[in-house]
Amino acid sequence: MKIALLFNTFQDYHRQNVAVDSWRHLKQLFPDVVNLYNIQFKDEEETFINPYNDIPVKFVLSNSQEQIPGATKKLPFMNEMFNTGLDIDCDYFIITNSDVIIMPLLLEVIHNTKNLKALACSRLDIENIDGFQRILAQQIKPVRWEIAGYDTFIFNKQWAEENKKLFQTPYLMGKFLYDVVWAGYMKIYGGNEPLGNGYPPYCFHIHHGISAVTTDCPERDWNHRLTKENDLNVLMSNAMVFNLTENLVRRTPKGAFLVPAPNERIMEKQFFDCMKIDRNLL
Repeated sequence: MKIALLFNTFQDYHRQNVAVDSWRHLKQLFPDVVNLYNIQFKDEEETFINPYNDIPVKFVLSNSQEQIPGATKKLPFMNEMFNTGLDIDCDYFIITNSDVIIMPLLLEVIHNTKNLKALACSRLDIENIDGFQRILAQQIKPVRWEIAGYDTFIFNKQWAEENKKLFQTPYLMGKFLYDVVWAGYMKIYGGNEPLGNGYPPYCFHIHHGISAVTTDCPERDWNHRLTKENDLNVLMSNAMVFNLTENLVRRTPKGAFLVPAPNERIMEKQFFDCMKIDRNLL
């Protein structure tokens, strides 16, 4: 089995460095299985300064800032990240945010889950740590589960190829709504695998607030408009919002959502089994 891990790093900062060390750890544990790919912008190939010289770089991304009126940031288009995964020799590919710490357990789930097609994962926010070794030593303090958002996406490459039309909306990485829509497609078209938001966690993230998601900006407006213009994208978002507001928010304590409700997984499975595109009709 080959698993490709795709991400887009930005310069050099602490949260990202800890995450990169977690990916390096995966590569060390599974050297013949895991390959890392730093996905960067085509127009920066001659000027890009790479703080992670041991990780290959693919210069394939378009300059989104040139295409979005008033854009304040140069962010990856998610359809280009997805299509890059399709072009890599692998059995599964993972797309993750650059500051998300991924645990070996996620790879074990991929290996052990029969007929895994697609899986969307949230992350457990934790207080600041000085390095990835704190994770391995279990020296962390949870802050909250991010139950409304998804940071890591696992695709069976064959399933992704067969369903690639679902992931061609040119959403921007790191901005509101694209992740919810993607998670909806993965649940409803991809076999209804349980969302990766339970214990033990698959993904961690050093907590730094949610202003990047909630603050109004041209990039956020871009993702919102692309959703509203596509009825199927709206439907995926609505399905995920229903699960959020009727199921996931039952977790305690309120606002931190650290303790799942006893019947959370049952409710999730029943709802998305009903929503599955390949369910048997009455």
